[in-house]
Amino acid sequence: APRTAHYGQGTGSKILNDVNCVGSESSLKQCSSMGWKNQICGHWKDAGVDCKEQVEEPEIRMNENETEIVCASKNSSYNYRMCVLYQDGQQIQDTIVKDVEHASFNITDLPAGSSFSCLCYEHNLTRWTRNSSVITKGREHAGFAVKNIT
Repeated sequence: APRTAHYGQGTGSKILNDVNCVGSESSLKQCSSMGWKNQICGHWKDAGVDCKEQVEEPEIRMNENETEIVCASKNSSYNYRMCVLYQDGQQIQDTIVKDVEHASFNITDLPAGSSFSCLCYEHNLTRWTRNSSVITKGREHAGFAVKNIT
């Protein structure tokens, strides 16, 4: 957020102080802060918010042998710099890629029944994508088989 009253000083009560958001929050309530109505500063420190459209989530696919997961741009419209793979909600792998439309992860040694999702950092827009849908190892994935992954 722009700082030091970039959009002009407000008036009246100050609601939040020292707000720190990482970008995945859907509400300011989810950001860390000094607490609500903690009035220890003047309006010269008022901050504005720049709202940016979120980047579409990557498509997640698993190959037929269930040894590899690919996180890919749905319409080849994004170039990823980094992708992160989650297993059952916990980050397990990340990969740095160079302006490509997909990232691959080896899941050979991971157990059946595990659920996977991913998110990626889009290079040109300099923003994270939304989380992908979830895919589970050891279940049928009609329409998601990937062959000859490069």
